[in-house]
Amino acid sequence: MNLSAIKRNSLLQMTVIATSYLMSFLLSAFLGRMLGPVDLGAWSATAAVSSIILGFTMLGIDSPVARRMAIEPAHAAKWLGHGIGIRLFISLPLSIILIVTATHFFYQGVVPLIFAVGYALYAALGGIAGLITRGCQILNYFSWQYIPLFLGTFPALIAVYVWVDNGGGLLGVVFCTAVGQIMGIIGLTIVMYRTANPSPRYDRKAWGSLLRESWPLAVSTPFLAAYSRIDSVLLLNLRGPESAGYYSSAYGFFMAFCGLASGVQAAIFPALAKTYAESPASAYRLFKQSLRWMFLLAVFGVVGTMAVGEQVLVLVYGESFRVATDTLYILMSSSVFLLLNNTYGMTLNAIGRQREAMYITIGGLLTNIIANLVLIPEYDFEGSAWATLVTEFVVLLMLHLSIVPKWLKLISRYK
Repeated sequence: MNLSAIKRNSLLQMTVIATSYLMSFLLSAFLGRMLGPVDLGAWSATAAVSSIILGFTMLGIDSPVARRMAIEPAHAAKWLGHGIGIRLFISLPLSIILIVTATHFFYQGVVPLIFAVGYALYAALGGIAGLITRGCQILNYFSWQYIPLFLGTFPALIAVYVWVDNGGGLLGVVFCTAVGQIMGIIGLTIVMYRTANPSPRYDRKAWGSLLRESWPLAVSTPFLAAYSRIDSVLLLNLRGPESAGYYSSAYGFFMAFCGLASGVQAAIFPALAKTYAESPASAYRLFKQSLRWMFLLAVFGVVGTMAVGEQVLVLVYGESFRVATDTLYILMSSSVFLLLNNTYGMTLNAIGRQREAMYITIGGLLTNIIANLVLIPEYDFEGSAWATLVTEFVVLLMLHLSIVPKWLKLISRYK
């Protein structure tokens, strides 16, 4: 895949992600404006716990499946089917059980159990949808990712608005979103059937091969999710759902912006994996180019936030959320480090060095927990933003020292 194809796919992927995050923004805005920061905090804190658990129960198979599909295009449908089988028969039930249990344990009296069940279903189905859309990327059908958005997410968003506008609460919201996930999965599966046949498959050897390759990711991904989402969990427990809600409004902008960059990374991943197998030197040049793209994008985001961030925050969430403006500025400043970190992390997965990512992620989690525990009591939700900034900088140093020296040494052997 040449650079022009990567740029074209990156642009398309970014529009898909932008559409997805726009809908997520609208959902968050409905909750914040119509139900208030307390309910928004309960939603975001439940999402944080779910994200951490999904990091484990998804078993880290996305990257191994994507690598097999990229390297063995003739057997792409087979590998995608095996991945979906693992997600459906192992990940889905395990996710629901653990999310409900953890939410009840951490938020008893704050988050109703029936809401936890609905959110667990919604989140676990999202893991299946995510793997199928990853398959679309590897097969170079990036536009197909619009199908679950417009068949599932968009109708669910309309249903949520109608529900909340007529006096409904969080329980109806979460079940609307779960039904939307199901509709999106069905629609995308039907469209992909002739090309990739994303039907669940079982083969003990194939499953074992994927799980053996994915175990470092299965171990490290929960830590990755925890170090990026533990702030909401700690805020709800240390300061209550209102603080978690205010933080969530700023964090939503931060993650939406960083999510746009993941479109570029998704387009680069298969090319990087294939190029590295053929020429580490060529792959290194592509890696450096990716870092430049991410840095320029991050600078653009920071400058834009400083210019209009406060106005946009109030426009989306309402006047009561103006208090989260400084939090937004701090989080967006840390996006410079996060976008580079995501590129480094994607590279480790593409070149088959998942185990190193696991150790670095654990270090990032410990840094974030300590920083949050120190800063939240003094600075409330703004302290969580500073903790994110510190964590991303520390992780960037660890990733650079892990990847670059070894890669340059490998290239020197080929000269």
